[in-house]
Amino acid sequence: MTGVVKVDSRGSNGRLASIKKEDRELMDELNKSDNALLSKNTALRELDDKIRVLSRKYADLEAEAQERKGLISSLRIKHDQVRLEIERLRGLINEDELARLEVEIRNKEQRLRNLQAEVDELELIVVEWREKIILKQKLVKSRTQSRVLLFEPDPNDPVDQYLADYVLSHVTTVPVKKIAKNKYLFGTHNIDIVTDRNGAIKVHMLNGELWSLEQFIDMYHDKELQKLDALGDNEELVVDEKDDYKYQENIRLHGNKGGNYQYEYADDSRMGETFHGHDDYRASEFDRGSRRSN
Repeated sequence: MTGVVKVDSRGSNGRLASIKKEDRELMDELNKSDNALLSKNTALRELDDKIRVLSRKYADLEAEAQERKGLISSLRIKHDQVRLEIERLRGLINEDELARLEVEIRNKEQRLRNLQAEVDELELIVVEWREKIILKQKLVKSRTQSRVLLFEPDPNDPVDQYLADYVLSHVTTVPVKKIAKNKYLFGTHNIDIVTDRNGAIKVHMLNGELWSLEQFIDMYHDKELQKLDALGDNEELVVDEKDDYKYQENIRLHGNKGGNYQYEYADDSRMGETFHGHDDYRASEFDRGSRRSN
C-alpha cells in the first residue's frame, strides 16, 4: 500500500507541473492577446480620429459643392437671360444696321486719332510760341533799357561804365544822355559826375556838395518824370530800328497841340517773326540854357 501511494504522489506532481506549465503558457498567450488587443484599440481610436477629420472635410467639400452648384445654376440662368437679350437685340437691329454702326464707329475712332494728332501738333506750337514769347519779352526789356540809356558807354571811361551799369540795373524810367565827358543829362537835369579824392563816383551839385548817384536819383527821379510829363509841345523821341534816338518836330506829325504820343513799330526778332507794338514817347532833350534845373 505504501508503495502504491508513493507512485501516485510522483504522478500528481508531474501533472501539477504540467498544468502549471500550461497555465504559464496560457497566461503568456493571454498577455500577448491583451497587448495585441490594446494595440488594435489604439489603432482603432486613431482611425476613428482620422474618420472624424475626413468626415468634417467631406462635409465642408459637400457644402462647397452645393454652393458651386448653386452658382453654376445662377450663371446658367444669367447666360440664358443674356442669350435671350442678344436674340432680342438682333431682332431690333438688322445686320445692315450693325454693319453701318461698325463703319461709323471705325470712322469716329479715326477722327479721334486725327484730333489727337492735331492736339499734339498744337501742343508743340504752344511750346514753340511760349519760347518765342519769352524771347520777345527779353527783346522788350532790352528795348526799354536802351530807351533809358541814350548813349553808348565808353569802355575806357569808368564814369560812363558806372552810370550805365547803375541805370540798367535799377528801376528808373528817366532817360540819361551823355553831353560831354563827365557831363550828362538826367531827364531835363544837367549833372556833372566826378570822382572824389577817395576814388568814389559822385554827382557834383550846384551848391558844391557831392552826392552819391543813389542819393541824386532818389531825390530827382520822380521830379524829372513830372517834368517830362509836362513837356512835349515842341519835340518827341522816336526809336529807329537800331534803338538809336532821334528828334522829330511835333508840328510835322501832330500840329501845334503838343502832348505825348504813341509810336507804332514792327520789330523783326532773331527767330524771323515780326513783333508789333507801340511805345509812348516824350521829349527828353531841351535847350539846356533855358531849361536847366536850378
